[in-house]
Amino acid sequence: MLTKLHIEEPGFEKKAKEEILNMVSNHSEIYKYTNFEIGLKIISGQTLAFRSPLNMNDPFDCDISLIDFSQISQNYIEYLILKYPSQSDELSKLLPRTSSNEHIYNHIIETQTRGLKQDLSKRGLTCFSETFSNPLMWSHYTTSHSGICIGFDFKKLYTSIRKSSNPERLITKVEYSETFVAVDYYKYPREAILNWLKMKSIDWKYEKEVRILLYDLNFDINGLHIHSIDPDCIKSIFLGAKISVENEKIIRDLIVSKFRNITIKKMSPVKNSFCLEAL
Repeated sequence: MLTKLHIEEPGFEKKAKEEILNMVSNHSEIYKYTNFEIGLKIISGQTLAFRSPLNMNDPFDCDISLIDFSQISQNYIEYLILKYPSQSDELSKLLPRTSSNEHIYNHIIETQTRGLKQDLSKRGLTCFSETFSNPLMWSHYTTSHSGICIGFDFKKLYTSIRKSSNPERLITKVEYSETFVAVDYYKYPREAILNWLKMKSIDWKYEKEVRILLYDLNFDINGLHIHSIDPDCIKSIFLGAKISVENEKIIRDLIVSKFRNITIKKMSPVKNSFCLEAL
């Protein structure tokens, strides 16, 4: 099991809270692209699906190599001595770090890595975008423009999740980079986890991704945690430019009969342009 660190990181919590408040204040809506079947479940069931960050479609996304476990500090060894007094004599032999005890340090690193993976496997992630009109997103996530994009009232969604989930939660915008520097877990444990969660290759920058992470979740046989949200969280629905006539009718009939507060628009190619517009 992961040995969790209790290290002061001045300003971390304040910075994290300010980031969340700024996002909620500056984005009236965030958007989820999806195929028709999943979108229909979200709308009719008023739910969101969370999955483990360890099962992302990009092998670099949330990869454990984004966290540096190699810089085991003297403070951490002293912390272990206090935590496990029965092993204090053996642990004391780890100070100072030398070539003769390096194999023990390597064992600690392997144990920490396994423990962190186990801890992270209980967390669930769901993803959104800041935009509803990106053609690549429509192609990649909505079965070639035949699905839908759902707009969520960010403030109402945040409020709904706050009151219905474990107090430990995180909302963050993804950052994009060509390279990365793994963050030292022993100096900055919470910053290391945050960096692990929000750092992606610059190739994904067009997604303008926003992520919500919940802790201590149980997943079903499909690797999903289904989380209920308040009925007024969904604000708008954008139909794909290639949605079938049948599926479009299903969505429109559902909104008219049960969710009249939700607006519906349909995406259409802009004349003489490679852009999409909502009509």
